[in-house]
Amino acid sequence: MMKPLMLFAGFGSSSPEGIRAWKARILEIAQRRFPGCEYRFAFTSAAARDKLKARYGIHEPGPEEALRQAAAEGWDRVWIIAMQMLDGVEHRGLYDAAGACGAVLSAPGGGSSDVVIRRPDGQSMHVRITPPLLTPERLPAVAEALQRIVHEEHPGQTVLFVGHGTTKERNGVYARLQELLAVPVQEASSSAHGTDGCRERILVGDLTTGAAQPAQELAGSSVILRPLMLTAGHHWEHQIAGRGVTSFAGTLEAAGCSVTCVRRPLLAYDAATDILLEE
Repeated sequence: MMKPLMLFAGFGSSSPEGIRAWKARILEIAQRRFPGCEYRFAFTSAAARDKLKARYGIHEPGPEEALRQAAAEGWDRVWIIAMQMLDGVEHRGLYDAAGACGAVLSAPGGGSSDVVIRRPDGQSMHVRITPPLLTPERLPAVAEALQRIVHEEHPGQTVLFVGHGTTKERNGVYARLQELLAVPVQEASSSAHGTDGCRERILVGDLTTGAAQPAQELAGSSVILRPLMLTAGHHWEHQIAGRGVTSFAGTLEAAGCSVTCVRRPLLAYDAATDILLEE
């Protein structure tokens, strides 16, 4: 049986440098996890694709265009690897793209979902869409990965991870992740990680809820600010690490916190990408 086409779908970037870095990291992961497959990319953000085209003359396909091309080429199977954090607009857009190609949902579920697209030659192309990182089933593993990262890089310190946020009905995923992170590291994973008794404090915030509550809780303390994101671009630079009065860093500093910003996103860690690609 022919190996599937691996289509990595992420938000995208309006910066050629950002695209090159993202693709290089994805290829590093893909060649290790899916040897011998063909790898392609699709950007879900039409705004990012338009800016890239207008500013630099670079064309990057969206998910619908990439699926139509795969169907025209006669692929039997395509895996859409959702390089996304949440079951939000961008992730649901992958299903919209498949629907625009005439897909019929055949096996919806909590994990990956399969759809069937009729190719131009009349044959079927089976498409699997993987779930985002922060699904209820994956949260325990994500919490352990964050504990591992913090214990190894910031032992004994307070770390605030900030995510994008999403609609009210789905934003509870952050509260559940916070509950899991409240378990002390040495209790949660000392046997696995060889902890030495240091106890980190890990908090979760998001751009939808805002910085007021974390600033009140952490007032006067030293805080390491990190992105709870696969990539750290515009939102990180302006709404999280920027020093404006409405950013997370600015709000924390106004509350008397000493803030250190660490930009390294989750895509840089195998502990996170292994969860994302476990299916």
